[in-house]
Amino acid sequence: MNFFKSILSALIFVLLSSCYASRHGSHDAGTDADAGPCPGGTYTYRELPTAWDPAAVDVLLVIDDSGSMAAEQAMLVDAFPLLIERLLTGTDPETGRSFGAIVKDLHVGVVSTDMGVGGFSITTCESNPMSGDDGILQHTPHGTECDISYPSFLGYHVDPTANPDLAQIEKLSRDFGCIAVLGTQGCGFEQQLEAATKALVDHSVPGGANAGFLREGSILAVLFVTDEEDCSTADPTIFDISSYPYSIGLNCYYEMDKLHPPSRYAEALRTLRPDPDDLVVGFITGVPPGSTCEGNGDEIPGCLDDPAMQQRLRPDNELLEYVCKYPVDCTPPDPPNAGNCVAEAFPGRRYVEVAQSLGPSAVVRSICTDTFVPFIDAVSRKIGVAVIGRDAPESLPVGKPGADACFCQAPCAFLEILPGAGVCPDYDEDGAPEFRDADGDGEGDVDEAGRSLCEIPQSGSLLEDCSLACDDPLAEHEKAPSGHGWWYDPNGPMGYDLDGDTAIDTGPLVTIDVPGLQESSSFAVECCY
Repeated sequence: MNFFKSILSALIFVLLSSCYASRHGSHDAGTDADAGPCPGGTYTYRELPTAWDPAAVDVLLVIDDSGSMAAEQAMLVDAFPLLIERLLTGTDPETGRSFGAIVKDLHVGVVSTDMGVGGFSITTCESNPMSGDDGILQHTPHGTECDISYPSFLGYHVDPTANPDLAQIEKLSRDFGCIAVLGTQGCGFEQQLEAATKALVDHSVPGGANAGFLREGSILAVLFVTDEEDCSTADPTIFDISSYPYSIGLNCYYEMDKLHPPSRYAEALRTLRPDPDDLVVGFITGVPPGSTCEGNGDEIPGCLDDPAMQQRLRPDNELLEYVCKYPVDCTPPDPPNAGNCVAEAFPGRRYVEVAQSLGPSAVVRSICTDTFVPFIDAVSRKIGVAVIGRDAPESLPVGKPGADACFCQAPCAFLEILPGAGVCPDYDEDGAPEFRDADGDGEGDVDEAGRSLCEIPQSGSLLEDCSLACDDPLAEHEKAPSGHGWWYDPNGPMGYDLDGDTAIDTGPLVTIDVPGLQESSSFAVECCY
């Protein structure tokens, strides 16, 4: 499962024991050992400094610019700002709830699906019949409220310690709308997968046309929006319509043996990002809405067997049957019909093959819909997981002295301290925010700086049977966490002192595995021993 692994930087340290008089408010240690939940005992509190190294995120959109894509481009422009706001503010603008990831460094680029037709003369492919747009980032402004010109890709950057720049975020959303509407004059033979590969591999080298867009070590998201099957070819004679006896729209169907295998593109993406946690690939394409074809790449194993996904000729032998259309009772724009469909699409089998190969790194949604927001939801969650989980350790010592290994539930509280007053995340994903309420007044606690304190639930121990640890404290036992939260490991390895250079055996550790954590938060552990 992909969950946020941890919340701390590489600095691991031991919590020093001290008396503490209050479980919230001031963070200074007190002297009354009988106060709070530790009568007669010792209470430890430590706010944990964090040193996040925010991951850069590069998002490439491959947008079909053929004649049937006007409505779909408009839907993309409507939905994409939701992704930008979620990633850059850490908040869902529709609900106001914490989203978790806060991206400080973002690139957004757009390419078309027009890769030319090998120099052959074909209607709709006249602008550059040899290579089309060739996977070069598109940035021509479209619209009356756009700037005169744009750089080859859009960017957003703030200092890692800075708050989100709302003015910059608003402009980024507006600028995206100006460059993403590519129009519908592109070549009708779309090479979607080849366009992405050309953009990210061939043209992203130093000195290349797209140099600077794709950063080394960034999280890469590649999003495809298309209603046509991919026709990325290894043999441009597939476009020599003079030599074929069938309709021009069927070249890529009858001559599919001339296409590059989909595995070529899955492998290219894996080569760019060998760690699957650093790669997100999304397809808005021709699959039946609400079917087993919608989901992550590892969740759609039977998609290609779906009857609707089979490529079948129409009775007039002019085109293939549509896999879907929206609304379902609409009339597609086939001559002589003007058409009244918001969207219609042909089976996107090659994209499904790529998604299946990439497994949980990929997500597929139908283009036959009136909104792309569900797709943006799925993609933003995946990018958020990648951002939060980047380069973080999986555990930290909570500093329990002694060798008593018989705790199934550690007597500790783990707190996320929001950067200001705000709504605590749904750590358990069941819609129940976990406010800190140590004084029992029914209101979420805040500290002296006005920061909300959110208690991350303890989910269980890391032992299948905690009693085994009492009989054999040094033995290894099967890990058995029981859900989202933090887990206690009484047989944990060594930690380090505050200077970070002396190894000491601290015994217990906690492991974090929860959604919703924010880079701008700080964290604290409270323990009673």
